[in-house]
Amino acid sequence: MAWTQSWDLCAHVAIVREGKNAGTYGEGPEYETIWSFGPQCGVSNGETIARAGYLCDYYGLDTISVGNTIGFLMECYEKGLITSEDTGGIDLRFGDAHAMVAAADLAGQGVGKLAELVSNGVRKAVEQIGRGSEKFAIHSKGLELPAYCPRAGQGMGLNLQLVTGALATFRHGRLALRCFSLHRRIRGRLKAKLNQ
Repeated sequence: MAWTQSWDLCAHVAIVREGKNAGTYGEGPEYETIWSFGPQCGVSNGETIARAGYLCDYYGLDTISVGNTIGFLMECYEKGLITSEDTGGIDLRFGDAHAMVAAADLAGQGVGKLAELVSNGVRKAVEQIGRGSEKFAIHSKGLELPAYCPRAGQGMGLNLQLVTGALATFRHGRLALRCFSLHRRIRGRLKAKLNQ
């Protein structure tokens, strides 16, 4: 996978030129996409994570919600709460990168029961699956959680307010979505440690 970086915009582009995910390109994957399709699903292949993020962007799906829901469904599958009949024959095991991409693709296409489970999120999946799955379903009022707790970084509250509340007041409103003070805070700590 080739990466280009533009630090002035805090963005990068991923291009997969070879292999099963060839043709994948786009801005990202971003922090949340890497987390939700990576550790949350037990996947460590960057090209596959980029592909899942690309598919979500293509279909207009939120990567945090889709990745969280697929991770939840992987656990349901391994506990026997859903079967290959529910997944359309996909062996949806934790760590199976190809199954993760297939689930994201089906969710975007809206085809089959797995697509319905993934695209409607964890809370709706729990309602359909039942059988104790609510004990390990992680969401807040139906919204899947991000990879960080905004209370841990003082600037994250400001970022969330800017993005959700005051977006329209920006001259270039979409650039507010590039704010991520936690990244800057972590990078600043790393620089300080390296300079010691």
